[in-house]
Amino acid sequence: MYSAFNLVDKIGVSLARIKPSQEGVDDVLWLVVGDLPPAYLVCDDATNFLEALQCYVREMDLWVSAVQSEATLEGVIPVNVPPTAENADLLARRLKFIRENVLHGEWEKS
Repeated sequence: MYSAFNLVDKIGVSLARIKPSQEGVDDVLWLVVGDLPPAYLVCDDATNFLEALQCYVREMDLWVSAVQSEATLEGVIPVNVPPTAENADLLARRLKFIRENVLHGEWEKS
C-alpha cells in the first residue's frame, strides 16, 4: 500500500497492490477515503492520484445524477449511504470541493 495523497480529514488516496483470489481480478487498485464515500477504482484509466480522483469524481457524479433524477442505480458505483436527495447534495458538495481544491488546485501543477 502506498499513500499517494492526503488532505487531512478530507481526502486520502492510496495505491494498493493485492493478491487476487482468482484469475482475471485486478491486482492494483486506487483507494479513495475521507470525509466522503470510500471507493476502490481499477488503475486502467488512472496512472497517478489526480487521475484516480478524476475517475472517482466521474463515478460519484453518476451516482449523484441517478439519485437526483430518481433513476436506477444499476451499473452505478455503490455508495455506502441511502440514495436520498440530501445525501446526493452532500456528496455533490464534496465533489465540488475536490474539483476546486485538488483537481484544479496547486497539486495539479506539480
